[in-house]
Amino acid sequence: MNTCIPKKLNIFQIPINGIHLIEASAGTGKTFTIVLLYLRLLLGIDKKNNDTKKFLVNEILVVTFTNAAKEELYTRIKDAIQKLYLTCIKKRKKKDFFTLFLKQIQNIEEAKYILEEAQKNINNISIYTIHGFCKKILKSYTFEFNFSSEEEIIENEESLYLQATQDFWRRFFYKLPKDIVSIIYQDYKNPEELLKRIKPFLHIKSLNFEKNIVNKNELILCHENNVKRINQFKEDWLIYHDMILKKINILKLNRKIYSNFNINRWVNNITKWSKDITKDYILPNSLKYFTKEYIEKNAIDNINLQHIFFNEIKDILTKKFSLKKVVLFYAIKNIPKILSKTKQKKLLLGFDDLLNLVLKTIKKEKILKDIISKQYPMAFIDEFQDTNIEQYNIFNLIYNKKQKNIGLFLIGDPKQAIYSFRGADIFSYLYVKNKIKKYYYLNTNWRSSINMCKSINCLFSKNNNPFIFKNIPFIPVLPSYKNFKMDFKIGEISQTALSFFFIKNKK
Repeated sequence: MNTCIPKKLNIFQIPINGIHLIEASAGTGKTFTIVLLYLRLLLGIDKKNNDTKKFLVNEILVVTFTNAAKEELYTRIKDAIQKLYLTCIKKRKKKDFFTLFLKQIQNIEEAKYILEEAQKNINNISIYTIHGFCKKILKSYTFEFNFSSEEEIIENEESLYLQATQDFWRRFFYKLPKDIVSIIYQDYKNPEELLKRIKPFLHIKSLNFEKNIVNKNELILCHENNVKRINQFKEDWLIYHDMILKKINILKLNRKIYSNFNINRWVNNITKWSKDITKDYILPNSLKYFTKEYIEKNAIDNINLQHIFFNEIKDILTKKFSLKKVVLFYAIKNIPKILSKTKQKKLLLGFDDLLNLVLKTIKKEKILKDIISKQYPMAFIDEFQDTNIEQYNIFNLIYNKKQKNIGLFLIGDPKQAIYSFRGADIFSYLYVKNKIKKYYYLNTNWRSSINMCKSINCLFSKNNNPFIFKNIPFIPVLPSYKNFKMDFKIGEISQTALSFFFIKNKK
């Protein structure tokens, strides 16, 4: 676990050298923080070092995860440069983040020149998606990467994933016994449905499988064990059901439910099923009426059912007979292999292949990481919670060095990684977090009212680990002073910020 105590971020005090992690919740200004730090780097503001380098727009790398985020960052940075430039000209006294820079700037004329040049060169700004950055590096250093011009970089691999899943479906399912195929079909109707289920897991690198733990034999063995367990129960039913029937007949039960007609119907139904050959995992619904819990629930007087077979009925009903998980692991293990062979054959590179190639080459060609850090001495990784191990390792190799004017800022919200958006892997994030020593947080919510902030703080502070993992703490948020008067009203009546409705369990 990362034992570093997080510090509240101060835009002007955070060192620019080294690797920094900045965590923030929604609404606390992650994008604006990048913008302000970007301005600071342009102007070379650093209280501890008067000779800090003033970086050009093409020297500050900003990496995000979608083209929409890339466009937003471009617009926000461009507008911020212009606003700060106008602030320097007018020297306005209106309190905002841009006037704070006036106190930090030692030479206003120099600052105006830097900002004016930045506006002129704004089209050279270095903002990329993660894969766009890798493509640029790959094409800029083709010789070092041993990249063949015949290889095609593809942005959309959906059709290839579907083709690989269809190949997997044919190779591994067509030769299985019909009874197993029919059971698989209950969970996965076709390759498209299987792909939809496994797609979120295919990008998670922390998934590892031991050799031979998931294979066709495992699938067949799992099926045989399930059938064996069901058959054993069938045999026991044929032996004990008369005894069960006698016990029920002497009990004082709700006879609207436990009428002679219903009991005989249930017994006949289960007995017929017990004598049939087991072809699937479907259990008679009538079994629930012979569980200890259901009988006691419908008893008029207190009763005491002690026979072991009542427990066996409960066990058979609570056991989830399925091949669903085995097929899932089986597919996750094999489909990427089929996909990889297809891409090699067709000379195609997907985004993940691109990342792996860049990482592998930077490890091998050590001079390359120095070339890249010289080209982009400062870097920001936006939405860092979506970064996987390969992406982190690329930037860690480039920027993890004790060298002046080399820095990397990682900004994100780990709570969002829990939901695996864009293939995010929370375990990869936690692994990376443990490696970073400079750890900061943002805690002013610029979107929400004071009551909403108080409600959220109250809700998530009730549990010591509200997000399960100890290394993802909940940091209480403070409302922005601009939102102190924010209030949601209906008919001039202020509404509660958060309300909870509890639905009673239907018995």
